[in-house]
Amino acid sequence: MELALPLTNFLNFTLSRENIPNDWKVANVVPIFKSGKNNLADNYRPISLTGVVVKTLERLIHKHVMKYLTDFQLLNDNQHGLRPSRSCVTQLLQLVHDWFHALDKLGSVDAVFVDFAKVFDKVSHAHLLYKSECYGIKRQILIWLGIFSRQGNSV
Repeated sequence: MELALPLTNFLNFTLSRENIPNDWKVANVVPIFKSGKNNLADNYRPISLTGVVVKTLERLIHKHVMKYLTDFQLLNDNQHGLRPSRSCVTQLLQLVHDWFHALDKLGSVDAVFVDFAKVFDKVSHAHLLYKSECYGIKRQILIWLGIFSRQGNSV
């Protein structure tokens, strides 16, 4: 508890300055095996191991941003990924429910499936920044999270 106030003050200071200490930007990247043959690099995903303080602040920001998006119903109800109490399973259950409902009412269902490989690696940071700002996410939070730095933008 003795660290809570000084740490809170320091974290608020870094947010207000729209800057993160350089030491916090350093991460130990470790490959984690997903599935398949363990001798193929494509079967591993990298994770970044960062400091506890950085992770704590990231979780706090995530919690508040998600609460804001949920409270103001800014997320599409059909989005199941990266949301609490939702998953691929809940998405699949909703899909099957919708199909059965359509079959009961219309008698037929057409479906198209598209697999976007590494879709999250291809997200436009400019579009993400624009949409986040339109939703009311404060610019200083977006800057602190590094959306600008990933794009090579300077602030």
